[in-house]
Amino acid sequence: MVSIWNFEKQKAGALVFTSGKSGLKSIENADINIYNRYTGKEIHVPQEFLRHEKTENIVWQLHMGQWWGQFGKLATFLSGIVATTLPVTGFLIWWGRRKKKKHPRKV
Repeated sequence: MVSIWNFEKQKAGALVFTSGKSGLKSIENADINIYNRYTGKEIHVPQEFLRHEKTENIVWQLHMGQWWGQFGKLATFLSGIVATTLPVTGFLIWWGRRKKKKHPRKV
């Protein structure tokens, strides 16, 4: 799989090629190559910038639920629903206990 990124073609002087299937478990197989649009020469980018792109890809895969195919999307959706309902149900339980009448203890 190869994708080409060329934002604002008139302003950008570079073409960015990403090859391989980059995902949560296969990030080491992804290559990012950047070429000068006018000369065709490869532009060498410092490793920390490429590491940023790979890390951003991992975060995007997790955010969109694409980390394990359709099952990953379903798992991400269900965990999001659970994480959303926990504060609401916790508040309702707390609120209900506040309103309970305390019964005097019998000795």
